[in-house]
Amino acid sequence: DRTTAARLEGPAAPRYILYRHMAIDGTQPVTVDPATWRAIWRWYQIEADDGDDTLLLRRRQRPRFGEPRPLPQATAVGRLGEPMDVPLADGKPVLLYADLAPSLAGRLLAAAWRLPPPEIEIERLDGTRDRRRVVWANLPNGILASHMPQWLYEARPLLRTDWTPPPPTVRRVRFVADGRWWRRDFEVRWAVVER
Repeated sequence: DRTTAARLEGPAAPRYILYRHMAIDGTQPVTVDPATWRAIWRWYQIEADDGDDTLLLRRRQRPRFGEPRPLPQATAVGRLGEPMDVPLADGKPVLLYADLAPSLAGRLLAAAWRLPPPEIEIERLDGTRDRRRVVWANLPNGILASHMPQWLYEARPLLRTDWTPPPPTVRRVRFVADGRWWRRDFEVRWAVVER
């Protein structure tokens, strides 16, 4: 994730990207490769839209926004199964950095077989909930917690030419995992994305 993001942020980045907003195996798209997604969001805008499921993105001359700024309540302890309210930041996009980690039993299970992945439950402002698997190793790279676009129609407004992001759509998030295999407590950091 970080390697791809660095390439997209750097001088050797491609001028155009064919983009489909999807993830495999029931994951949430912005949590699979969050640093890569943020680099695309920061440096690319819609050039052409087939109206279906594919966008042609063109690299911008300047980034859409600067480096994320930690919020005053930046560091906290999260707990598996307990909801965390996404901080309000005057309507600005908010990133969540979470350091979920397997327990000792989970590390042993991963070495011998396969570790069941954690999930994120998203509660939107309209009251709807969605629960998706996450790539836990990439959560420290910062996910777009205030918006969490699951479908392309939700991602399109973020990739338009101008900076003005759509209003936040997520009220709170909760990480769910089998406590036998995952540490119950984990570090959480919040940051805001500004122009």
